Amino acid sequence: MKRTKSIVALCMALMLCLCWSGLALAAEAKAKDPAAMEKMEKKAPVKAEKKATAKAEKKATKAKADKKAAAKKADMKKAKKKAEPPKPVNINTASEKELQQLKGVGPKTAKAIADYRKKHGEFKSAEDLMKVKGIGKKTLGNNKDLIKTK
Repeated sequence: MKRTKSIVALCMALMLCLCWSGLALAAEAKAKDPAAMEKMEKKAPVKAEKKATAKAEKKATKAKADKKAAAKKADMKKAKKKAEPPKPVNINTASEKELQQLKGVGPKTAKAIADYRKKHGEFKSAEDLMKVKGIGKKTLGNNKDLIKTK
C-alpha cells in the first residue's frame, strides 16, 4: 500500500513539473514572438471547432441513415402483410415450412409439432396442439382461425 501511494505521489509530482515547464516554455515563446503565439492560440480553437462540427455532421448523417433504414424495414413489413393474407394450415398434413407460417411458430416449434404428430397420430382439434411443447394459449389464440384439422 505504501509503495502504491509513493508511486502515485511521484507521478503527480512529475505531472506538475511537466505542466510548469510547459507554461514556462509558452511564456518564453510568447515573450520572443507574441504575434506567432497569438496566431497559434487562434488556430487551436478553430481546429477544435472544426472537429466538433465534423463529428456532429457525421452523427447526424448516421442518424438519418438509421431512420431511413428503419422506415424502409417498416414499409417492407406492411407490404408483406398486405400482399399475403394468412392461409389456413392443416396441422395434420402441413410440412414444417408450412407450419412456420403460423404466428409465433418458428423452425424449432414446427419440428416439435411434426414430431408430436408422428408419435401420437393426427390432432383431433386445434386445442390438441397445446400438448406440444412450445405451444401455449397465446400462440393458439393468435392462430385459432388459421388452424385446420381436416
